[in-house]
Amino acid sequence: LTSSVPASRLYYDLHQIDKIDTKDLTFIQDDTSSRLHTNLTSIRSGLRDYISYNGEELVSIDFVNSQPLISCALLNPNFFMSGDVFTSNHRAKTINTPVSYDISSNCDGIMFNCKDVAPDIYNVIQHDVATTSCIMFPEMDVSTENTSGYSYKELCEKGELYEYLERVALPSFTSSNTLSRQEVKGMVFLMMFTSNQFIGQESAEPKRIFRDIFPNEYELFASIKRKDNSNLPILLQKIESKLMYERIVPRIHTNRPDIPMFTIHDSIVTTVDNKDYVQRVMLEEMKSALGLSAKTKIEFWRSDSEKVNLVKKVA
Repeated sequence: LTSSVPASRLYYDLHQIDKIDTKDLTFIQDDTSSRLHTNLTSIRSGLRDYISYNGEELVSIDFVNSQPLISCALLNPNFFMSGDVFTSNHRAKTINTPVSYDISSNCDGIMFNCKDVAPDIYNVIQHDVATTSCIMFPEMDVSTENTSGYSYKELCEKGELYEYLERVALPSFTSSNTLSRQEVKGMVFLMMFTSNQFIGQESAEPKRIFRDIFPNEYELFASIKRKDNSNLPILLQKIESKLMYERIVPRIHTNRPDIPMFTIHDSIVTTVDNKDYVQRVMLEEMKSALGLSAKTKIEFWRSDSEKVNLVKKVA
């Protein structure tokens, strides 16, 4: 309603602004995905540009194509090596391991596993994933190559999945010459998160394209969603939350308690002078906990007139 009725949207925006102004702070971690909801997650993104901290300019640092990137952790067989599902002498470390700041010490290449991140989901999907994985591992660990010369995992780690799909895959079913990043992102989410049964629908062409380009990844994701369509997005959000609130945020707070820090799901907001340190910690913990390289995007919170050429991607 707030997006379709201008008066309602205005009222909602003014209410969110007033809450920040009066220090009526929201701090709720939901029970489903463990995501943290605050005033910053509630306020419309365009209004965040006018928020500062003690008069200092803020920036947000987030992972590029974060949900597909995090999904690459599922391609590592160690992620599902827990209990008796897989017969292996190689067991993934758990999130209960004390925070390590030396990423070279993580010889398994991954610290999280499914049973620790989301035990309820693990109990539901373990049979389907094991059945699928016994056929597809170890190929799944390196991911499927496609006509770009890059695997799904490589495209996600390079931060180029959306661009690849826009350039190669999506033109086959759209008459538009260009697609916005938001439109491509919506199609990627349709590909990944809609039910397995949806693939036969006329509007499911993006899903069929994803299946044809990345068949191994599609089959793994489908096995996770077999009993409940919400399992995959909830699992990815739980991984994101664990990464943020049990790895990245505690490390920054422990080592640099002077740094102002606010989270918006997969991104961290801080002052400009601290952006390089926060970015480095985010990249190191993504590698340590999930075994993934990543690209980050730094966005300066400035009004539109000040923002020209100030959004940049950095390695």
